[in-house]
Amino acid sequence: MGGRGQQFGRGGPRQMGGFPQQRPQAPSASPALDVNALNAAPPAQQKQMLGEALYPKIHEQQPELAGKITGMLLEMDNAELLDLTTDDAALRNKVDEAMRVYNDYLKTQGSEEAAPAPNGSENVAPAAEAATEEKA
Repeated sequence: MGGRGQQFGRGGPRQMGGFPQQRPQAPSASPALDVNALNAAPPAQQKQMLGEALYPKIHEQQPELAGKITGMLLEMDNAELLDLTTDDAALRNKVDEAMRVYNDYLKTQGSEEAAPAPNGSENVAPAAEAATEEKA
């Protein structure tokens, strides 16, 4: 009966193609970015590669917002992003700048939503709602 677990256990799917090759990029220790591979890749894939190189470094500084900050930084030019993969001081400055922008955004969102609707949902079209009530 012990053989059944081995035949139908979790070992099988790991040996199938595709998935295991994509997952090793997730660990926090990122290998050095291969500049030749980066230059040979199409622009969208370059962004992906740069994001994967930057995310672990950003995660060390801001673990809870690493994904959001990485996304914000990926709006930058690829050449600038490449510099950030090797210049920790410049990356720290960009992360700090992104945090300031994000915090300012949160403050403006908070002031705009100072009076939420009673059920907690936002009333995006109060005039349309009033017009509907008048017709009824």
